[in-house]
Amino acid sequence: MPKQMIGGAFSKICNALPFSYTVDIAKGALIGDHKSIYPHILWIVGYIVMILGLTIVIYKKKIKQ
Repeated sequence: MPKQMIGGAFSKICNALPFSYTVDIAKGALIGDHKSIYPHILWIVGYIVMILGLTIVIYKKKIKQ
C-alpha cells in the first residue's frame, strides 16, 4: 500500500524512518530511474552517520563508568 494513501500522522512517521527511503530506492532501481535514487541514498547515509555517532558517544560514556 503506498504511503500516500495512508496520510495523516502515520505518513509523517513513515517519512521520518529510514525504511521509507529504502523502499523508494528499491522502487527507483526496479523502474530504472537511477537519478531518483541518489537523494534517498543521502538520507540513508545521514541516518547511518547519526546512529554511528550516537553509538560512539554512548559507548564512550559507558567505558568511563
